[in-house]
Amino acid sequence: MYAITMNETSVMAVDARGRVVLPRAIRHLMGITPGDRLAAFGTKEGVVIMTMPQLEARLAAIQPQPTINLLGDRPADPIGSTSSADSRHVGPS
Repeated sequence: MYAITMNETSVMAVDARGRVVLPRAIRHLMGITPGDRLAAFGTKEGVVIMTMPQLEARLAAIQPQPTINLLGDRPADPIGSTSSADSRHVGPS
């Protein structure tokens, strides 16, 4: 993300088709060029706009890390699955 100072804050208007023009200073600061794809989403504080590479980097950073296999070489069975080695019958028939 880029830090925007008060000197770079602009008031923008939404046109009849719902479009907003990002001021040149902000486009330049963020490296946005014509044709770039942007992602926008709302938060409690307002709207966040990111370039797609920024969004992809943020999503990659929060992806769950692979789990550690504490059973050694034997792959862990998904919860609720029954493998042939663990299909012992317990309880009444």
